[in-house]
Amino acid sequence: MRSIIDTYLGWEYVSWFAFILLIFWVIVGTKFETSTNKSNPSKGQKIRKWGFRFGVILLALNALFVTVINPYFFGYGKPAHFTLIHASDTHVLLFDEVSAHMDVVGEEFDRREDEIPSLRIHVADIAEQKKLYSYLIGDYLRPEEYGEHVLLIENNTYNKWLSENTIQSLSYFDVLEKKQVILAKKDESIQVEGTDIPVYYFTYEDPYWLVVTLEGDKYYLDQKTLEFKADRPKEEIQETKVHHSFKSKGDKVSTTELYINGENTQLEFVEAKTINQCVWEKTTYLLIVSYTNLSKKVPLLSCVDGKGNLLWQKNPDDFRELANENDLTEVDLTFFRDDLCYVTINNYLFEIDLLSGELNWCVGI
Repeated sequence: MRSIIDTYLGWEYVSWFAFILLIFWVIVGTKFETSTNKSNPSKGQKIRKWGFRFGVILLALNALFVTVINPYFFGYGKPAHFTLIHASDTHVLLFDEVSAHMDVVGEEFDRREDEIPSLRIHVADIAEQKKLYSYLIGDYLRPEEYGEHVLLIENNTYNKWLSENTIQSLSYFDVLEKKQVILAKKDESIQVEGTDIPVYYFTYEDPYWLVVTLEGDKYYLDQKTLEFKADRPKEEIQETKVHHSFKSKGDKVSTTELYINGENTQLEFVEAKTINQCVWEKTTYLLIVSYTNLSKKVPLLSCVDGKGNLLWQKNPDDFRELANENDLTEVDLTFFRDDLCYVTINNYLFEIDLLSGELNWCVGI
């Protein structure tokens, strides 16, 4: 039922559904009680009467839980912070983590330190410019970009650092089938050119994940096909990005100038940092976050090309106008796909034209 509501309505309608179901149950039960012989009810009528009352209590608790106490327990709840964003030609994938005791503390989401969060995926359709669904994948999973894919790494302990001894499986999420697909699992076998290869453990040799057998044989996971191969795949030559830095301007420590390949671009930024960069059509593009000034600290998102040209700047008002949402502040995650840039702010996803800075569309997740 949860996935049906998420797919066709969205998680925000779950609370409405819970209350509607509760009201429907009360109406049906009330009509039944009024038609019951109260002076001399049969045994079956007594059982149905108490069953109805028990159902009211359960549905009332369910409605209260998913709307007031903690919607994250069942995988509902508005995303507060995405852990990864990835775009293909057709879909944008957004990942976040939820847990049973997750709650809002100020503007941050918090959970118990000893609690294992569950990985959740949100899928948006680029052509239709809308959210398709949210899906609770499972526990102990970490998403990681892997070529044109997102790899799900299952680790049996929720630690910051992955260990060869704790990785249990490698998988990916099939967007169309809405399911997790296992590529390899520890102590099981994989198929390599028609031969069963037993998996002893996993390891990583930049930029590839590998399966290692008990005998020490290595099999590489191809970044394009997601198939294991005995020979190391040939690596594509990465296009060189420009070297850039920010240097303080005089005594103004917070005001910096952007240098590209050692040359001063004469572009000034307040408390600037680069959050992403890409190479498209042999030109480097930098995404820079900064502030308008130190007093008001209105955040700015700027795009600069490799020659030091400022292509565009966006402030929160630009995003608020398109999303019709006032509570939008700073950019969280970004992702480049050809001449498009995808940006998340709070629980909103925006598509921006890389060259013009035009906001094409947005959707609330």
